[in-house]
Amino acid sequence: MFVISNAMMSQAEVVQSDRWDYGPLQLFFVPQRHRRELEQVALVHEWNRSLSGGFARPAEAYDYVHKGLGLKNLTNPNLVLVPRQRDGYSELHGMLASLVPSQILKDLGIEKVKANLALFLRGRIDPLPNDYADRACAAFEKHIWMKLAPKARLRSDFFSPTSPLRLLAGDTLFWMHRLYRIALDRAEEAPESQERECEEWEPLDQLERKLKACIPAKNHGKFYLRRPLAGGTICDIDDPEECDFFLDEMIQGAGVMDSLEPVIEALHAHRVHEDFSDHYSWVKEDFERSFYSKRSRLKVSLVETIDDMPVWSADDGQGYERVLFRDMLAFLDRGERHLVLALRCGKTTTEIARELGHSGHAAVSRRIKKLRAKVKALLN
Repeated sequence: MFVISNAMMSQAEVVQSDRWDYGPLQLFFVPQRHRRELEQVALVHEWNRSLSGGFARPAEAYDYVHKGLGLKNLTNPNLVLVPRQRDGYSELHGMLASLVPSQILKDLGIEKVKANLALFLRGRIDPLPNDYADRACAAFEKHIWMKLAPKARLRSDFFSPTSPLRLLAGDTLFWMHRLYRIALDRAEEAPESQERECEEWEPLDQLERKLKACIPAKNHGKFYLRRPLAGGTICDIDDPEECDFFLDEMIQGAGVMDSLEPVIEALHAHRVHEDFSDHYSWVKEDFERSFYSKRSRLKVSLVETIDDMPVWSADDGQGYERVLFRDMLAFLDRGERHLVLALRCGKTTTEIARELGHSGHAAVSRRIKKLRAKVKALLN
């Protein structure tokens, strides 16, 4: 997995400092019907290599996206074009497969390929199999499952194909998005290219004056120029440890995306019968034993009644208060009614959270805050 420096084609590149404030990374797949469509390949490459510029993109590439692809209302500058062959293959498939151990790829009859961050398709001396994209997706799903469910007893065939864990592991587009976002962040860590006097590069301040002459004055602080970043290897696909670390960053987010660890933990902690396949497994047996054991225990639940409250004030007009309380409960859903009755019975947020099975009282406190706002709006 590598990136080619823009220094081969330009002296400087534009950077929009706040481009990520306009939205997350977006991938748009472009069908490449013929390999001889060199103009399309060039425009896609021109658009992708200027991603750091945000809204400041080359005019010809912008016209291609605006008119040729029909993306007329671009409100998010973080758009990446992904060329795709007629057999479905894109460089993102090659990137996914490059992170998978060689033995898994060998079992599926494919090999690792070095994919370019610019994502443009190029002819190969050794053509890839027509079903390389499908095999790459299957290989990645098999390997990422070991990350999502690392225990040996959690085999993928023990779970239903429609279970959340299996769906997460097999969502290729989702993993492509996270992979490319991590790769972009790594590419930004590269140093700027050294100026080369033999090529007669213009001073950077002169180029920046030309840039500011082309954009409104109010946007001068958002755009600046830098020398093109150096290219090179983003991830050594021949190093298993580095590939494994890259996968960990895809799951944890590496500071540029939300971590998936809370989601994975929730999927493991809250299973239902539909999550398991028809195969017998110890994990399925453990789930059923735990599930029915919990249901057999006697539990005390709050009863929704308003006539037997523990404490009443003699100064209150009980008739009016009871009618008002009944009317207020009618506007609340079942969960909010339970919460109101629990508070009225004198229970603390910690006690309520413990009865609901929460590890802390933060979630209950937020619900109480929303409930107070709703009741206040009703009474006003």
